Amino acid sequence: MASMHHHQGRTRRDDGQLPLDDQQLAAGPSGLPDMTGREAMNAELSVLGIDVVLAALRHHRHVQEVAEVLAT
Repeated sequence: MASMHHHQGRTRRDDGQLPLDDQQLAAGPSGLPDMTGREAMNAELSVLGIDVVLAALRHHRHVQEVAEVLAT
């Protein structure tokens, strides 16, 4: 019974996180070539563009709802 609460020598932190081993975690090489500066910038702008489109669609929906209320 005591072995069930020991968890292989690991201690539980108060914040609910499980402790990591002392090893540094690092991603290995992906095998893909490095992105050029232009490719990296285009990837960032693509992500930002998605955020802008979603914000514009939310605003458009609000304007449409207001217009429907005014039309009645």
